[in-house]
Amino acid sequence: MVHRTSTYPLGKLLLEILRNAKMTIQPFVLSIGYRNPSKGIRAFDGMLAGGYPNEVFLERLRSSELAPDEHALQEAIDHTLQILDEEERVAHRALIEGERAAFRPFFEAVPEQESPSQICFFALSGGHSRYTHYLPDAFLSWSLAEQYRYLAVRIPEVFVAAGGRTLFMGAIIAYRLFRQYDGPALFLSVNGKPLWQEHARPLPDATIKIGGKQLFRVTNGHRFAV
Repeated sequence: MVHRTSTYPLGKLLLEILRNAKMTIQPFVLSIGYRNPSKGIRAFDGMLAGGYPNEVFLERLRSSELAPDEHALQEAIDHTLQILDEEERVAHRALIEGERAAFRPFFEAVPEQESPSQICFFALSGGHSRYTHYLPDAFLSWSLAEQYRYLAVRIPEVFVAAGGRTLFMGAIIAYRLFRQYDGPALFLSVNGKPLWQEHARPLPDATIKIGGKQLFRVTNGHRFAV
């Protein structure tokens, strides 16, 4: 027998309804109208684990003989959504702080095409990581003149090494330098000469998913298994 628990108000209410019905989970979901019990069980367990309210499940529950008090149900839904929103804000802040702490200055190739011609092969080949280049640890301590001298040498080197092209996104038309996590980007020619500066974001992640399961993602030159 599966022992089910939940820390969310909606999940706790669903468990209370299940206990009061004196049923195991399969007869319970069948009694509220599911023909395929597996779907009902997945929906039930998803809400226990903190998933957003499953409208199909809840409408079937409301229409069944096991329907809870509507006010209590709506209150549990609203409270759960508030908790989930706060969890998302906390997780987002943690993500930003983690990225900020791990940030290293880098420059990346700007390809002529905005999106890959073959997204799966692009991601599997390393995505933008193939054309993202981190700078020496001491880079930010150098004078601007020293930084530009370094870039004027390093950027042509990586441009030639890449044959002037990216995989699946065409020719390299420029480079973008990121000195700070949330600072502006400096656009550079393929010869490493400054062109202009503007607020920009690093090139977007590449992610591989199969059957809804994310296998890995590529972010700012790093490939992460998940």
